[in-house]
Amino acid sequence: MEKNRRVIGMNVVKIRFPNTNRSCEGHLVGLEKQAQLLIVALSENAALLRPNMLVSVNLIVGGIPRTMTAVVEAIAKDRVSLRPVSRANKHERRSIKRYSVNFPACLLVDGEPSPWQVRIVNISAGGVGFHSEHALQKDQAARLAFVLLGQDSALETKIQVRHTRVLADGLHYIGAAFTDISRTDALWLRKLFP
Repeated sequence: MEKNRRVIGMNVVKIRFPNTNRSCEGHLVGLEKQAQLLIVALSENAALLRPNMLVSVNLIVGGIPRTMTAVVEAIAKDRVSLRPVSRANKHERRSIKRYSVNFPACLLVDGEPSPWQVRIVNISAGGVGFHSEHALQKDQAARLAFVLLGQDSALETKIQVRHTRVLADGLHYIGAAFTDISRTDALWLRKLFP
């Protein structure tokens, strides 16, 4: 049995108990392929787990946070064996909801002679996603100007690129966080996009 167990490393795993605010944390230390079990070394609250208990498991698979439902198979000292009973679905990392929109904006990038015309496709109180003909790099800073519903003048804010990817049509999707926004504009964004 020991040779079927593969060491995974020190990936953090959070086990949540349904219908409660309780959880326990640990590290994924192995995977028994034949038995289809995840082996987790618990660092806290192991006494809360019971065999056959249905739990929600948050872990990172391929660098992406995932959530799945699992059954507790066995508990031995500080280790627990979990049998997944659902697929590992992507876990939403954003703490602020994004809203789908479709409106034009101007992007001012340092070193560029003129602003780029971009199209904002989603927005929240904390950031935006937009399509651009030009690429930006992760962590690159720029200024974004756009007009929101109910405003006469453009909202202008500094942004920092969080992620970017090339789309099928050759455009670039860029996700960015607001890094310097006026208090009035931030309040208006929260009112429009709670």
